[in-house]
Amino acid sequence: MLFRSQKADERYRQTFRLQIASLVRAQYLPTGIPAPLALNARRFRLRSQHEEDGILLALIEAAGVRTRTFVEIGSGGSGGSAAVLAHDMGWSGLMVDASARAVSMARHELHTNPGITVVQAMVTPDNINALVRDHGFAGEIDLLSIDVDSVEYWLMHALDACRARVLVLEYNAYFGPTRAVTIPASGPPANRPVEYFGASLAALEQVARE
Repeated sequence: MLFRSQKADERYRQTFRLQIASLVRAQYLPTGIPAPLALNARRFRLRSQHEEDGILLALIEAAGVRTRTFVEIGSGGSGGSAAVLAHDMGWSGLMVDASARAVSMARHELHTNPGITVVQAMVTPDNINALVRDHGFAGEIDLLSIDVDSVEYWLMHALDACRARVLVLEYNAYFGPTRAVTIPASGPPANRPVEYFGASLAALEQVARE
């Protein structure tokens, strides 16, 4: 119990140190920092697992806000990448997750925002467009986030119901930075190596450009 308590205490201390560092960067770093350092300098954690919140808000600021809407595929119980938009900024959006427990948690966490729709579904290339259209998020949106550790490439390839100004896609760094690689649309086999999931950064960039 003492060891677990010490680990939890250190985790909170680390979070506190990161939050202080983000305040110092915002207060004292000069403007005009060249890219990509300028983006990295904006990082902070409010709802995200690490410090993605600040980077996401910087990207949205650069792209411009038009609809204040998002679609989050693989939201988990926290709301995923769009959690800060839903919790703290009052955006409307669609959150989808295959886990009943995660959906229940997300609905509880976001019940004060009537613009959020949380749906339990296994998203596939065959149903992604219907999910988006049926819940009222077709057309232009400001953010699309897909984090399913599986068929991200094929979901992007199939999606035509909405068009996002900012994309957040988790890629598999084990595939390397240059090769366009993805698992099959049918998903990974049961006996796959742990490193075999998702798609490479080059593959996701390719399908995003398409």
